[in-house]
Amino acid sequence: MAADGGKHPSARGRIVVSPEILSGTPVVKGTRIPASLILNLIAHGYAFDRIRQAYPIVDDADIRAAAYANLSPETAHFLTNTFGFDIASLLDLGLGHLRDVDVVALAQREGQVIVTFDLDLGEIYH
Repeated sequence: MAADGGKHPSARGRIVVSPEILSGTPVVKGTRIPASLILNLIAHGYAFDRIRQAYPIVDDADIRAAAYANLSPETAHFLTNTFGFDIASLLDLGLGHLRDVDVVALAQREGQVIVTFDLDLGEIYH
């Protein structure tokens, strides 16, 4: 789970998934730039201005949104400690045992954004 804490935009609307774009890889909306690529650049010490120079089509909000997508616990810790993002892993919180519907309910109650590799999580709503 990741939260913007009122300081950062969430990935909602800025990071999209479509089977027609890079076989369903999460990308920055309106581009073919994978969220994981932006995250990898951040993890390797690229500043936002350097990322914008390399990919002028993205802005700071896109970069922050990409940082909220596809996070491992190690990456979440790095981003929290380095950039102040409000990110928490369910495993770190001792909540790894929760069912998907319980995770969604918890996120809704706490105003959190869910970031997951669990591809069937969206089936709760279909």
